[in-house]
Order: sequence, then C-alpha cells, then structure tokens
Amino acid sequence: MKLNYRNKSLLRKLSFPIFVLSLFLFFTFESCKSPTAPKPNNPLDTTSSNFTFQTFTFGNTSAGSSYLNDVAIINDTDIWVVGAIYLTDSIGQPDPFPYNAVHWDGKSWNLLKVPYDYQGQAFYHPIKSVFAFGSSNIWFCGNGVIYWDGNQYNPISIPSSIWGQYQMNKIWGSSSSDFYIVGDGGNLICYQNSTWQKVESGTTTKIGDIWGGNFSGLNNGTILCAVSNKATPGDLKILRISNNAVDSISWNTGREVQSIWFSDSSKIFACGDGVFIRGNNGTWSEQKMLPSFYSNRIRGITSNDVIVCGDFGLLAHYNGESWVSYTLPNSSSLIFSSLDFKGNTIVVSGYDGRNAYIIMGKR
Repeated sequence: MKLNYRNKSLLRKLSFPIFVLSLFLFFTFESCKSPTAPKPNNPLDTTSSNFTFQTFTFGNTSAGSSYLNDVAIINDTDIWVVGAIYLTDSIGQPDPFPYNAVHWDGKSWNLLKVPYDYQGQAFYHPIKSVFAFGSSNIWFCGNGVIYWDGNQYNPISIPSSIWGQYQMNKIWGSSSSDFYIVGDGGNLICYQNSTWQKVESGTTTKIGDIWGGNFSGLNNGTILCAVSNKATPGDLKILRISNNAVDSISWNTGREVQSIWFSDSSKIFACGDGVFIRGNNGTWSEQKMLPSFYSNRIRGITSNDVIVCGDFGLLAHYNGESWVSYTLPNSSSLIFSSLDFKGNTIVVSGYDGRNAYIIMGKR
C-alpha cells in the first residue's frame, strides 16, 4: 500500500512511543530472568571470603597476663583452644594455676584445667598445642603430653632419651597411632605402633609447625616442618619427612618461616616473615597483601580456601586468586598466634599482652 503524507506523518508520531515501549519490555524481561546457576566447585574456582566474626575475651589482668596458643576444630559444637587463662579465686586472690584449655559446646566457651603429671602429682601449666583425631581422641602438649579419651585426661610418659627438657610446639598426625611432635632445639619425635621414636631433624633450631598429607608430587606421605627462631638466629628451612627420613625442600627466600600447610601437590603455603606460595615449578612467590605484618599460622581446606593470621590483628583469606584482609574492631593490638579452619568455620587464638582472645568466623 502506498503511504500518503498523512500516513507517513502518523507513522512518525507512533514510532517513538513504540521504541520506548520496546525498551521497557526488553529490560523488564531481562530483570525477571532467573540468576545463572553457579558453576560447580572445582580446584580452579574461587571461594567465598564473606565471613562474619565474633570476638570472645578471657582473663583477669589482676591475676596475670592470659594468652591462647592453638586451636582444634572437630565440628561446630566441639572446638578446643589451649594456652593459659589466669583468673582470681573465690576470695579475689590470683589463682597461680591457669585454666589451660577452653572448650566450645556450640553455645558457650567452658574454661578447663587439664592436668600435666609432675612426679605423680597433677600440675597445671600452659598448653602449647592441641590436635584432635575425634571427640574422644585428643592430644595436648607443651611441657609434656596429655591424652583425652573422652572420659579422663591421661598423662603420657616419654623417655628422657627421646625428649629432654625442651618445649613441645606442635602435633600433627594421620591417626592416634601414627603422629609427630615438634619442638624447640630441633626436637622431632614420632609415635607409631605404641612406641615413641626420636627422629634426627638435622637442626638445633626451633621447629614451630608441622603438616602432612598423602599425595603424589612431593613423594607419597610427605610431612613438612617449619624451622626458624623468631627472636634469635638459627636455621631457616623447611624440613621434609618421608618414612622417618629427614631432608629439606628448597626455601631460598632468606626469610623466617613459622608455619606450613598444603592440601595437594599443586600449591604449598608458608608464612612467617611474609606469606609465600610454591607452585608446581618449585618457586616460592611472595604474596602481596595489606597489612603486611608478621604471620604466625596458615591453614586451609583446599588450595583455594586458605586463612593466615599474625601480628597486629593480621587475618586474611585466600580464595584461589587473591587475598582479602579483615579489619576487626580493636584488633590492631592483638597477636593472633594460631588458627584452625574447617568447613565454613574459622577459629583464631590470640592475646594482647593482658587478655586472651578467640575470634570465631562463620561463612
């Protein structure tokens, strides 16, 4: 049909409203679409850094300076934190024997006194490390070894020829019949088949952390230990244990290393005077993050879900691509000494020179 002038004019008048209506319908339709389903999780995906944190404080400064050293998460209603919490007694006098453990039952923290054995007598002293194989299978160490069987605390005797007077710093193992303890003076022992055995570490420097795993890449059943003194000169190295033979892997950063962690052979994480990741090429890459304070412990679930903590409130999460640092209220005065990370729960232990602190994060 041939359009006359009147028809053409009418068409021009109608075209703009029709165009506006088309845009409205297009954007309305797009906004009502269902969101795209998330990609299934795989080792190359990033993980969420969205944690909500809660702070708990312990101690009475008139009784002494309290601190917490280590954490073991069994599940969300069974968490142990160890150290030394000083309180006053029933008449307001400082109690000389600290509460050396705190237990979370899902609702509240309960303070406990876990006994060491000293010449056949119960003795209450700070605990340095806790490692849990289950709710009724928990090991503590510091000035000795204590085993919780679900009913009672059992002091464990270790021959002086196996371990002397040095402090024990950390426990790691695959089962309660196969685990290691590391400590000051380069001390390293293993407990296998109900027998304690001294393992020659090749160093006299403090061993501050230990972590192991079973995978191909570094050698099956590889266990790594972090070796360095924070305050005094000594070796700077990462020990490797395989079948109770000890050597070391490359650590050419020239920095102190306080903690080590890995979940597979693709990445190894280390921290201390800096945070580092070693890839398959064997090269350590320093991680740039803010704030860049000294770091004391690093733990994770997978190589794209890792937490590091340290001095002056340092707390950060690695999602596989980048680090997210958290600034918690009044945390700049806190030293975060250790942490554990399981599922969507983080628990961090620390102190400020007066009181002890626990930070619980939920994702």
